[in-house]
Amino acid sequence: MLYVIEGPAGSGKTKRAYDLLLEGAREHKDRNYILVIPEQSSITAQRDMVELSPNKGLLNIDILSFNRLAHRIFSATGGEACDLIDDSGKNLIIRRIADDLKQELQVIGGELRKSGYVAEIRSVISEFMQYGIMPEDIPVIAASVADRSPYLSRKLQDIAVIYRRFKEYMGNDFMTREELLVRASAMAHDADFLRGATLIFDSFTGFTPVQYEVISKMMRKCGSLYFTITMDSEALEDNSYEEEGLFKMGREMAAKLSRIA
Repeated sequence: MLYVIEGPAGSGKTKRAYDLLLEGAREHKDRNYILVIPEQSSITAQRDMVELSPNKGLLNIDILSFNRLAHRIFSATGGEACDLIDDSGKNLIIRRIADDLKQELQVIGGELRKSGYVAEIRSVISEFMQYGIMPEDIPVIAASVADRSPYLSRKLQDIAVIYRRFKEYMGNDFMTREELLVRASAMAHDADFLRGATLIFDSFTGFTPVQYEVISKMMRKCGSLYFTITMDSEALEDNSYEEEGLFKMGREMAAKLSRIA
């Protein structure tokens, strides 16, 4: 079941979410309650939850980021998370691939020695992964901008070549952080700790397509999912969320969640 806790900034959405978790955890000690928050908010959320708890402890409540949730799924299902490659590792792999393919690259081959250029390519590939864009999708994008920007089109074709070789290099032995959720979402249906659990997603302004896929799997497995969204009740009922406005991002999030529910 999908629930939305809406309100303007500072209206007490997070406090309401925490109260729901603590109340449910006290009444149903046999169920799991999970607060999903952005990575940078975890320490603050843990401290606030402990302070609000009457017993100053959290027994059946977990506070997780999306990445930590993925690791919990791997642990529960016996899945192998593989060796994680961080940004420095990705830079080294991409530089090696680009050097090997230098003669095939139309634009990037001559730019590799520029400071920070490899990191820029890595960031682009990471963004593609987060948004579910695969190497075979990029030539279509490149063709669509060829008339307006031939340089951008050639650069995208180069990135597609590097991205494809990068995926081949990683294989099944290594994994990037962007791929954690992709693999975890495929295993979520076997994670017993999610069965009947209550999840609350707090402090997000939106989700990537991969995150929405994980949420979709959670909706089928878990008992209830709550989302705090920054908007008022009138914005929630307004279908013209495409227009610019104060609560545009909140309306978009609510609409996407409603579509996958």
